[in-house]
Amino acid sequence: MLGLTSAEEGDYADARARLEEGLELNRSLGRPFETANSLADLAFVALSVSRYETARDLLRESLRTGMEIGATNLVGSCLAWISARIFEETASVLESVYRPLWERTRADTRRALGRDFDREWEAGKDLSLTEAAALALGESS
Repeated sequence: MLGLTSAEEGDYADARARLEEGLELNRSLGRPFETANSLADLAFVALSVSRYETARDLLRESLRTGMEIGATNLVGSCLAWISARIFEETASVLESVYRPLWERTRADTRRALGRDFDREWEAGKDLSLTEAAALALGESS
């Protein structure tokens, strides 16, 4: 909670430190949902400071855990950054703090893909939750 408050205030170094402390506590207590949620929060902080590879790794770990325990809201939040379909299905569970980052990420992706963006966005809408998770985890064939 304190870590997210720091992130909302733009103090990403403090946010990261507090969230990492919470992550370790949740891991030591054997709390998989809270652990996965902490990983997703750390990914948000990493994205906020342009640490994309770190964010990807954190989201993948959070996504794997979320899939293992059946935490569909958490899985949806992770995939919101990856799949248009998942974002549309889970928009109600995303907190307002995530919306600006999602919008910025979508705009950056649109710029990077150019004319291909709309086609890829539409293709993402056709993915099931399982298909999108497999794609995000690099497990699709």
